[in-house]
Amino acid sequence: MNGKTSGVVKSKTREKFDLAVQRLSSLVSLIATKASGKTKAQYKKIFKRVSQLENLIEKAQRAGVKRTFYVYRAAWLYGYKEVAKSYLATLSEKYVNPQKNPQLEDFENVNYLIKRIEKYPPDPGHKRKDEPGSDWGGGERSVKAISKRAVASLIGRMAAKTGKDPADLAWEVIENNIESCKFAWHIAAIWCIGARTAEFDRREVMKGVRVIARGGHLEFTIYGAKTSGGRHGQPMRLIKIKAENKPACALYEHCKKESKGVLLEAQAEQLQDAFTHWSSKVQAWVGRKWKVTSYVARHRFASIAKHSLHDPVKVAYAMGHRTDRSQQYYGTIQQYSGGVLISTQN
Repeated sequence: MNGKTSGVVKSKTREKFDLAVQRLSSLVSLIATKASGKTKAQYKKIFKRVSQLENLIEKAQRAGVKRTFYVYRAAWLYGYKEVAKSYLATLSEKYVNPQKNPQLEDFENVNYLIKRIEKYPPDPGHKRKDEPGSDWGGGERSVKAISKRAVASLIGRMAAKTGKDPADLAWEVIENNIESCKFAWHIAAIWCIGARTAEFDRREVMKGVRVIARGGHLEFTIYGAKTSGGRHGQPMRLIKIKAENKPACALYEHCKKESKGVLLEAQAEQLQDAFTHWSSKVQAWVGRKWKVTSYVARHRFASIAKHSLHDPVKVAYAMGHRTDRSQQYYGTIQQYSGGVLISTQN
């Protein structure tokens, strides 16, 4: 800009300024907002390193690591959305009078935020509904779900070839190191019922998984995660399975001494790390490009639920979902590799 503006954009550009503000508002409205408190906290933590974040995103993009790329990009969009929302609120108060000339600094800041948000748009090749008025997060959620399901499918095919249940393979490693595995029974429970690691976390009210062993069956009481006041997940569910595979039999022996059952508790992050750590030691999975996380066990359980229950409503309940829509992103009957879900009490 030349010196004639003296820090103030000429009045004839007020219309351009208003259009830029409208554009920024439109972008803010398109960015997904359906994230849990835990996810938002993760995004905030990542966005604090915004000076490094751009390099991290581009590095993940070049390396083709989709999951990392989408998480970093989501944090980028969430962070700039929050900045833009706050700034737009300030501008709406500052420029109530439509005749008031906008400051050059404000004009530049609006354009800067537009460029930052538009730098990493949704991937059209993986979008679900990125049309105007829809969440920008649709593509991210879709790719994230597919990647987990793909790993579960690979393990299912490996199980079909070897005739071994993935849960048995994972438990054999832990069984040989039972003294050094702090979360052995938690991991056994995850392989049995596909519970989320957050459902073992007692830092929140009414969390934890209670297990009762009787009559050759394991009865699980799970206080759900992702409930958000009961809107997105089941606040509590009861599941009964037959103690057949190795982790189920071991867990049965561990719990049958307690008539009131055993309450399994752990911090979600530590439990997730432990699950992945011990799974990486399974010989059949060593050297693979993918990691076996607790969500692989969750996909496995989904295939069992779909094979045993047939009713989408009951499957949703068993998975801890509020509706029957989410299960479409989880294991299929074709991935079924053994196991029987006896009942759900919904």
